Amino acid sequence: MKFTQTLLTTFFSSAAFANPIVLTNPISPRQVNAPARITAATISGTGCQPNTYTTQFSPSGDAFTLGLDTYQAFIGPGTSTSDRDRQCDITLDLSYPPGCTLATLSTTYHGFAQLETSVTGTFTSSYSISPGNLSGEGSAPGSVTVNSNAFGGNGNVYTKVDDPIIARVSFAGSNRRTGTFTVRTRIFLSSSQTTRSGLLTQDDVTVAIVSQGSC
Repeated sequence: MKFTQTLLTTFFSSAAFANPIVLTNPISPRQVNAPARITAATISGTGCQPNTYTTQFSPSGDAFTLGLDTYQAFIGPGTSTSDRDRQCDITLDLSYPPGCTLATLSTTYHGFAQLETSVTGTFTSSYSISPGNLSGEGSAPGSVTVNSNAFGGNGNVYTKVDDPIIARVSFAGSNRRTGTFTVRTRIFLSSSQTTRSGLLTQDDVTVAIVSQGSC
């Protein structure tokens, strides 16, 4: 995975737990043998409550972006233990043509971190698909940790790009079928000193079908 950062000085507020909300992609119907496409999204978690995020589907159905306003973790004086840990799940409905489909998926994240000395921020992501199976280096990404060496002072924004994920899905019959691809993310903070403060956010995530074909 790749992880980069540039300067930013924006602060945000915390979020509360959210019940899932299903959003439908307003793209027009396609023929049965059209490529796999993203058709809907279900969003839930302590970092993505209703009215705190925006969604965008590409016209062709090959990409989905979730913008997050209040997906932040805090640590330091005046914060609670629950403020340190946030999570958000994205379940995408994918419509597949009949037969066997191989699709390569990419995921890109942007966020912000401002950490005092001794504070560590951790970002985790995991993926699952139903039905079908996942392969490739991106199917089991490791966690990313950040500290004050790169994110001290006024803080920095980051970009996290997980390695490509290969999804293999097979459906019998002559009609299109729908499966799900789930992205689970978590951000949390820890520190060896209770007087130290930190902020870690996830501001957006994009899932894209970058290539596909039959198998």
